[in-house]
Amino acid sequence: MEPYIVDFIYDKRIPKIIRDLVIILISGFIVYVGVECTLHSKMLIGNILGFLLVLASIAACIYIIHKIHKE
Repeated sequence: MEPYIVDFIYDKRIPKIIRDLVIILISGFIVYVGVECTLHSKMLIGNILGFLLVLASIAACIYIIHKIHKE
């Protein structure tokens, strides 16, 4: 599944706005999972890992969108 998503994201024939929306939807889901993990975890390590997941997903989303618009 991943190769198809990567090919879709870097295909220059597809408009950038659609590629951006796909990236935002994927990373938005990961952010949602991280926030749910952080809010519902009773252990400190769960809160920390959920927060780190959210930060990493947001950073990856910004990096990929920046890389696409740089082309």
